[in-house]
Amino acid sequence: MDPEVNTQDKKEAATRATLEAARVRYRRQPGGLPLTRTRGDALRYIVLKRLAVELNRAEQRGGHPGVRLGPVDKTYSVWLAEIEGPADSPYEGGTFIVELRVPPDYPFKPPR
Repeated sequence: MDPEVNTQDKKEAATRATLEAARVRYRRQPGGLPLTRTRGDALRYIVLKRLAVELNRAEQRGGHPGVRLGPVDKTYSVWLAEIEGPADSPYEGGTFIVELRVPPDYPFKPPR
């Protein structure tokens, strides 16, 4: 077996495991977000709350076919997306992993 292919398979499996773990963590948060003490904490809480609501809405709508998305950790500042290449395109059959970084002043600035 080609070592490069085996390494790629391992990376993809690790990414899928991270996405699934992120989904499980998100679902297990009981009402989920911590109390705040400072203005900065309050703003971060608002960002976390909004991201949680947006993720929940997307899941309720059934998401988008061929796209899996989830936060990497409970700060919701880094997300991973797994996107399948659309049929009848040069990307068909491919799986693409995208890392999104959510800025502290989201939604006023978009994820990068």
